Amino acid sequence: MNRKAFLIALLLLFTSTAFSQQQGIDFTQGTFTSIQKKAKVDKKPIFLYAFSPGCQFCKEMEKTVFPDSTVFGFYNNTFISYKLNLDDEEGGKVSKEYNITSFPRYLYFDAEGKLLHISGGAKPALEFIQDGKDAFDIRKALFQLQRQYEGGSKDPEVLYNYTLASQKADLPTEISTQLSTEYLNRQSQDELRSERNEELIFHFDTKFDAPIAQYFIIHSNDFIPRFGEAEVNIKLRRMIGGASENAGRLKDLIQQKHIEKIVRESIKPNEQWLLLSVLKFSGGKRDWVQYGKLTIEYAEKYAKLDKFTLYEAASYINYFAKDALALGAAVQIVGKLVSIEPSYNYFFLQAQLLKKVNEQAQAIAAVNKAISSGKRMVRRQKMQKNCCKT
Repeated sequence: MNRKAFLIALLLLFTSTAFSQQQGIDFTQGTFTSIQKKAKVDKKPIFLYAFSPGCQFCKEMEKTVFPDSTVFGFYNNTFISYKLNLDDEEGGKVSKEYNITSFPRYLYFDAEGKLLHISGGAKPALEFIQDGKDAFDIRKALFQLQRQYEGGSKDPEVLYNYTLASQKADLPTEISTQLSTEYLNRQSQDELRSERNEELIFHFDTKFDAPIAQYFIIHSNDFIPRFGEAEVNIKLRRMIGGASENAGRLKDLIQQKHIEKIVRESIKPNEQWLLLSVLKFSGGKRDWVQYGKLTIEYAEKYAKLDKFTLYEAASYINYFAKDALALGAAVQIVGKLVSIEPSYNYFFLQAQLLKKVNEQAQAIAAVNKAISSGKRMVRRQKMQKNCCKT
């Protein structure tokens, strides 16, 4: 290659690199007030992206979704976009005005500044584009649905879409629970088993005693063909464990007995979930000795099915407990984990616990195993990256 051709190629490389770096959602500079004024003049709706610099899900969206050509093509053609840092003064004021309580948050306004729709969370590109389209769809836009509902509509489609929108917008749990209850009450038993209703029930996040949650618990086995046993068990673990842990924090034995009664009557077989409920209640009470003892019992039967609960218990005891009996139980728990999966995280936690119970030699051995496991993990990642390149 001669010098002239080399310089042209180099110039093209720099140009293409600079161009690629510029691709993404075009966030307009200024203040949100100035953006609202510009939108009125340009007669263009507004997309407000509310973020926090420390938010990992925000970083994930900025790195993987916003630079997607389909995403920025749609958003740049459709909206004037503004990026709002919730940690600065302006962000604090705007978040109070629009009740932004989590991030990332996506707010959609018409050209006159009227709020149409809210969504949030990390999500794939196509789902993020759909959020923007939903803002202009009277069947799916949050505040259109709110007006229909408050106007007296009990149409099942309105209730279904408003229930979905309320979850995406992170409305208070009481609102989304009320909506989901009204919707389910208008569905027949056959309709409840439809694909879209099973999707709604399975992915709905609410309190343990909410009717939609109780329906899932009672019919949990019916969800296995569509979602798989592992995913159904994860949802049961979160619901039952979360409810019992909260009852433990409140030292609410009546609520705990209520949870155990529902599990006993609604889930078959129920031995795993009853034991999980009791151990999580102990953890919520911060009875670390009993928590450790019950988790050892749980590990003997269900360690391969639920490593998460074991790791969580050993981590909590490591962080909070001072009692030698509790720490000794945690050593046994993490020992069970490393026997199943010799991973860096498990060995590292084991080393910390062994040091606390004054088993220095074993702690050093666990550190060395953690280092070896970490090196293997790095080598596997490099091999996978190289395989992807080829």
